Amino acid sequence: MSSEVKIILKSGKDQSLRRFHPWVFSGAIKKIYGHPSEGSLVKVYSNKDEFLGQGHYQSGSIAVRILSWTEVLSEEEFCYNGIKKAIDYRKNTGLIDHPETNVFRLINAEGDGLPGLIADYYNGTVVVQFHSTGMFLSRDRIVSALQEILGHKLLCVYDKSEGTLPGRAGDKPQNTYLLGEKQDVEVREYGNAFLVDCLTLWKIACGRDFDLSFSVLLNERLLKNSSKFIASPRARAPTLFPCLPYHRSF
Repeated sequence: MSSEVKIILKSGKDQSLRRFHPWVFSGAIKKIYGHPSEGSLVKVYSNKDEFLGQGHYQSGSIAVRILSWTEVLSEEEFCYNGIKKAIDYRKNTGLIDHPETNVFRLINAEGDGLPGLIADYYNGTVVVQFHSTGMFLSRDRIVSALQEILGHKLLCVYDKSEGTLPGRAGDKPQNTYLLGEKQDVEVREYGNAFLVDCLTLWKIACGRDFDLSFSVLLNERLLKNSSKFIASPRARAPTLFPCLPYHRSF
């Protein structure tokens, strides 16, 4: 089991983790006890056998992405607790249930203690992107946690991870719906309305310098309503989604 794998760091290589940096580089590892598989949970210890953290293992330069600084019993705990904390933060800062904005970054990878996972909220549709094998393998748990925490505010989940995962994640992933089915979503940002097609988004991001691609969804209702806008493919949208720090991992 992944919890039985123990990784010992070289002397002095524990300092970054003690400052809560969530990455363990392969060059910092002294010894691995057990046989971790790609994406499995492992425990990380200092050269003096002090517990430092627990996270997903992956062969490569970044060997472990820390998910918890304390020992937990199961991966379900990681997923549920981390996602709930991220969503509660957005509730407390007024992003969720905001009267004029219903599109924002829901989970911001390392910024929310969930390295390898990015999720954006589009008025009921959550678009996720996985950047680590561990998070990709946890996608069913992630969807279940989103359903439980968001409740009726979640209509569907779209996985847009094609091209973002290492080959070690197994078969090449395809963009697909993990929950629900395709629908055009009308979102509002600062009172302005947009129709969004999640299948043709150029990137999912909430950053300052970000090219957002909307499909051109021309219909009479939007054309007649001057308070709403239709964004063309790859339209520059420098003022969209500046609500949270930008994690530019894609």
